[in-house]
Amino acid sequence: KAFVHAHPIIGVTVNFGLYAVITGGIYAGIENWAFMDGVYFSIITGTTVGYGDISPTSVGGRWLSVLFLPFAVIFVSTQLSQLANILLGKSE
Repeated sequence: KAFVHAHPIIGVTVNFGLYAVITGGIYAGIENWAFMDGVYFSIITGTTVGYGDISPTSVGGRWLSVLFLPFAVIFVSTQLSQLANILLGKSE
């Protein structure tokens, strides 16, 4: 924990990486996608880019999106804000 406080960019990177891996794995499993497709979808959707080239087609995947993605957008935007603050020297 002390290491993360001394190097806050590590904490943001780990949080964002865990988000991408966990949610990507869940989507890959539900939608029967390749793992990297799930990670790609989680990142693109969580950052609200949403190219539309890949999207959930199963009922389970769609419900997961409806329930989960509002929280994902909040999480991703918070992490990106923290990263910007760190890079601009405004972190605590």
